Amino acid sequence: MTEKVLLNIDAHGHDLTSNNAIRELILGHFHHHKKQLHEFMSRVCQLYDLRALVETESLSISDVKLDHNNGEVTVDYTWSTYYGCDGYSREKTMHERWPFKVKNNNIVFEMHMPELHVHHEL
Repeated sequence: MTEKVLLNIDAHGHDLTSNNAIRELILGHFHHHKKQLHEFMSRVCQLYDLRALVETESLSISDVKLDHNNGEVTVDYTWSTYYGCDGYSREKTMHERWPFKVKNNNIVFEMHMPELHVHHEL
């Protein structure tokens, strides 16, 4: 069974013809419900580095596209890793496109959660 992140944003009374209005509405929802997104973003980052720690507060939206009832936001967020030797660490900013649909004046994100892989160090 595939895990999903489902976010449903009530858009009643909001201007869905303005990309800036959509961006502010979605970003406000993301920040208000960041716990729901933390696990998803963490798993994405851990595909690149198992020690990655996502910085949920860094989540931003750089672009919004909406064509009829289908759209996508381009999100940016940062993760970092500390390797424990000589102060070596790494930081990377993710740039991803998250699709959404508009249904009955709701903006709906349905994203598949990346698989959780447990790795053991020897």
